[in-house]
Amino acid sequence: MLLAGGWCIAFFSLSSCKLPTYIMPAFPPLCLALGFFLTNSRWQATPWPGTAAVLGFLAICLGHNYVLPWYAGYRAPLGHVAELGEYCSDADTPIICYSRNCDSVAFYLSRDDLRSYRSKETHLLVYFLQQHPRTVVLFTHRHSLEGLRHALTSDLEIVRQKHFALAELNGLPRVLADRITWLMGETSLGLCDAAVIEHKRSDTSSKPDPYSPGQVASQR
Repeated sequence: MLLAGGWCIAFFSLSSCKLPTYIMPAFPPLCLALGFFLTNSRWQATPWPGTAAVLGFLAICLGHNYVLPWYAGYRAPLGHVAELGEYCSDADTPIICYSRNCDSVAFYLSRDDLRSYRSKETHLLVYFLQQHPRTVVLFTHRHSLEGLRHALTSDLEIVRQKHFALAELNGLPRVLADRITWLMGETSLGLCDAAVIEHKRSDTSSKPDPYSPGQVASQR
């Protein structure tokens, strides 16, 4: 049981992608190993296992009924819907999610036309921005805005941007509040920044086209 549960955790730890849902299969064998240990040790005759079980049950109830709802509301993009409305109110302006989907924003804004580009598709995003005079980009990673800024060509300009930082935690010392905010990610969950990017088209209307039929005839 220890080998089965331990290998599951070790595998995803070594691959640097240990998400909670990935290691859930490790819990049954680890629980069986813990139960086997308790029933075959002197801990069974002490009040510690029962006390730990009661405290664990209370911690789970507290977490599911109070801590998780507060955390979900504190980091949800729902708190920035009014600000997002200022950026995404124009139905003719395309909205791009970069570098992951931002489905909650699409739900709250009642829009089904959001497009997404991954980090490996940055060149395709830049090409898309060059084909539209004005685009709103929603950044779902804290470093995505800075990364795209370095990838923009000279004809693309960020004319407006907004950072969706977490609200200050009242009632705590500033140092402790800043530390907790940093541990939680500093921004809303899945929505870090928003930017309006415009394509600056060069004015070539006053310049004659050297390859037009009239110009070719005059040159002849």
